[in-house]
Amino acid sequence: MSWPAVVAPFIAEFVLRQPVSTCQLLECRSCGFRFFDQRFTDAEAERLYARYRGPEYFEARHRHEPWYTARFNENLSDQSEVLVKRRQRTASFLARFLDRAQVDALLDYGGDSGQAIPDGWGRDRVVFDLSDAPPVATVRKVTDEAELPQHAFDLAMLLHVLEHAADPAAMLARVRPLLRERASIFVEVPYERMSLRALGRGVVSERYMTWLAAHPLPLRALDFYSTAARVKLGLAPPFAVPKLHEHINFFHEASLTALARRCGFDVLGMEQQRFASPSDPVVLVALLRARAAP
Repeated sequence: MSWPAVVAPFIAEFVLRQPVSTCQLLECRSCGFRFFDQRFTDAEAERLYARYRGPEYFEARHRHEPWYTARFNENLSDQSEVLVKRRQRTASFLARFLDRAQVDALLDYGGDSGQAIPDGWGRDRVVFDLSDAPPVATVRKVTDEAELPQHAFDLAMLLHVLEHAADPAAMLARVRPLLRERASIFVEVPYERMSLRALGRGVVSERYMTWLAAHPLPLRALDFYSTAARVKLGLAPPFAVPKLHEHINFFHEASLTALARRCGFDVLGMEQQRFASPSDPVVLVALLRARAAP
């Protein structure tokens, strides 16, 4: 299934460096995986994440999305209290399946500064990330992926990474050889499973999205309306604008399970949780274990 969509003006300018264009939101009929047909190249991903939420990022995003305020951007970058709760939640989930004493080497793949690694997990703690953010204490940072095969990890973490990946299966395939036999990957992704029943399809919708792509002010107003309905009501309202933004993949239980099995992992546990507090958005967490080589 597919629905006409628009590339977010912020992404068009800051990442793709081209005028706003249309794209497609797709859904797999088999597993329900949703994704945009336009993917980020390595160079585009580096433009987006190298100085993530820094001054240039904020200026470009705020110009196109006035509701994305400086305070909101700062809160996303400095979440010391939230991080404590996140680390505790992650540790509690991991302890249901793993013996912490058996996790010696831990990799946080795409983990910014490694700030979300739970306390007490891993003696050798490594974060791989492309950004220039300095690592937190007790964590060693690697910025060149070619250095990672020098290590063998007991546990890898992919926290809010797969929703950004141009090829989630390829990313899991890159991480798997870094693991010791029968080691595990802890995955956390946003649970963004809004209802699409009212979302338009067909020629009329294609023309509607093409018109919006060429008219910034109506697009901005309808973008705000669509975002508010998605966040508050969990649905795409009539005349909504599906928008390719930073998240290009949307997982739920069936689609994440299908991805794991396709990539040679068994699912040890999976559940929906709140990000840090009862009022926060829902995330989907899962622990995947690599199958033994045949």
